[in-house]
Amino acid sequence: MKKKPMLIVILAAALILVIGAVAVIILHGKTAKTPPQEAETTQPQLQLTKDLAIAELISYSGKFIEDGSDEQVENIAAVRLLNTGETDYQYLEFTVTAGETDYTFVASAVHAGARVTVLSRDRQPYSDAAITGGAVTTQAEYLTPPSLQEDLLEVYVSPGTINLKNKTDRDLPGTFTVYYKNVDENGLLGGITYRASVTGIKAGEIRQQVSAHLGQVMDITYEE
Repeated sequence: MKKKPMLIVILAAALILVIGAVAVIILHGKTAKTPPQEAETTQPQLQLTKDLAIAELISYSGKFIEDGSDEQVENIAAVRLLNTGETDYQYLEFTVTAGETDYTFVASAVHAGARVTVLSRDRQPYSDAAITGGAVTTQAEYLTPPSLQEDLLEVYVSPGTINLKNKTDRDLPGTFTVYYKNVDENGLLGGITYRASVTGIKAGEIRQQVSAHLGQVMDITYEE
């Protein structure tokens, strides 16, 4: 598939909200990979592509986090999306058909090995019908592999807080942008990826931000 950088930027930006972000578990690894999760015990209900699958279609009640509004919703459709391949996807749009209903979903930062609960983009009511089909309508890989900037930072994360420590012996005057997602007992929660920015971290300094949506850091970029 031919890459379209401008389309990728526009689509990804549409899904990402700027919200503040952290403090206790050190994230290791040069890339921001999703940590190993417990394997699914049943076969996926739908194979969208060779490495993207729908484990199940479910009913979701709770906060609608896909637009950052956190409005309470009841019995809307959601899916467990699996990335069983080796490709990190920056942005995805896909549909799932159950009975006579087509459900539309949008997800970003779906890394290799990820399991993500994605809520219906349009808050469509859940229908307890068997999945009969589906397709990926838009997909975009990262132009630059996701990273935690470990050559520059130590990143400490706890629910609701992020600490970025400048581990170098020089000031970093540029802007770090942290991309992060919600989590729950099933893995990553929400197709949406939030972000928070920090500009200028002095040598040895720790900068901290807070977000109610912070669960796992997916990517950190740096622009001088």
